[in-house]
Amino acid sequence: MPIATELITHLLNGLVLGLLYAVIALGFMLILGTMEVINFSHGALFALGGYLALALQPHVGWWAALALAPVGVGLVGLLMEFGVRRTYGRDPLFGLLFTFGAALAIEELIRIVWGSRGYTISAPAFVAGPFQAGFFFYSKYR
Repeated sequence: MPIATELITHLLNGLVLGLLYAVIALGFMLILGTMEVINFSHGALFALGGYLALALQPHVGWWAALALAPVGVGLVGLLMEFGVRRTYGRDPLFGLLFTFGAALAIEELIRIVWGSRGYTISAPAFVAGPFQAGFFFYSKYR
């Protein structure tokens, strides 16, 4: 493989990974800015969305799972906010401790329900195969 092709591949992989980090960071900052609490459970909720999509995809299809998983995670977030956090007030220390505990509980729930091994969801047909731009090929499913 020519060096230019490898360089472009690595640059695109870095760009895709950076965009994923940006989406996670934007969600974290949105929670911090609107609720004024540092949400330690943000990553666990992100993972829960992936596992919900994994569980829903065989039953409702790829697109519906992609739409329903964030709704499910949003309902968990609402339960956390209205069921527990508002009951005990807006003390910043409580927010830190509660979201840290929620992260541990969600991670353990994921281990209980889905186990500790990795899973994959089959890519839909429209993203199968490579994208070609001149001499360069890049996977559509990134």
